[in-house]
Amino acid sequence: MTDILIVEDNVINAFLLKEVLILRGYEPIVALSMQEGLSLLKKKNLTFLAVFVDLTLPDGTGIMLAEKIKKMKKYRKIPLVAVTGADICCKKINNLFSNIIRKPIDIDILMKCKI
Repeated sequence: MTDILIVEDNVINAFLLKEVLILRGYEPIVALSMQEGLSLLKKKNLTFLAVFVDLTLPDGTGIMLAEKIKKMKKYRKIPLVAVTGADICCKKINNLFSNIIRKPIDIDILMKCKI
């Protein structure tokens, strides 16, 4: 069973996130774009417990993706974790995301991240 979705276009960051989540006992799957992430979320045979979202994607923003996810009946209450290199914090991000992980990714923080 796949239980964490990582939407991250940087393959190195995606790999790091995936490996740490595997160490934590999860089974993550990676999407490299917003559209790929949405396609995976819409698959009936997959159910995710959380989604890690890069805020800057090649085909949209992480905020746009988070808003689309929150409109999906199946995922209205799913924990979303923002992943960003920007020093950003605003009301919209705080309302959409349960956690923010800064890049470069600190493995210790990721290991302690509440999902």
